[in-house]
Amino acid sequence: MTAETEGKDRLGQDLLIVLEEAASRGNPDDAVVVIAGTLADIAERRAELRELAEQWLQMSAKTCRVA
Repeated sequence: MTAETEGKDRLGQDLLIVLEEAASRGNPDDAVVVIAGTLADIAERRAELRELAEQWLQMSAKTCRVA
């Protein structure tokens, strides 16, 4: 397995964890917060996810203010 393939496999595993954690939450607002936080953690290692993580963090901030 090449380093690129291993990296993609790891990213796939990380994103699966995001979905599993979000799905385990009791409501959509909590799921948004979990997705935002988990993506932010992954984005520390994966530069290509930084913009996506920032978008989710902004969305979670709006969700938290509404709640």
